[in-house]
Amino acid sequence: LSDFQTQDFDTCLANLASARAENGATQQRITGEISELQSNMIGIEKHIERSDGLDVARAVGELNAVRTRLSINANLMKSAQEMENKLFTDFL
Repeated sequence: LSDFQTQDFDTCLANLASARAENGATQQRITGEISELQSNMIGIEKHIERSDGLDVARAVGELNAVRTRLSINANLMKSAQEMENKLFTDFL
């Protein structure tokens, strides 16, 4: 003990207090992040439960029907424009 001075012990205590404060702050941050993660997981579980009730085959069938109608409408518009262009160029 004669090799140590009182200031060394004071420095050690100050470092220990600082480390404990930093540890407490880190622990609070980790606790907050765990809470946020749990909240996100609850949200994900809600979305999974909602998606379990979906009829995927029916939704894909409806999507294909909409795509088909869209394609038909696009072709009809193109034909109408071509007819309009032909009328203007050939008869006027």
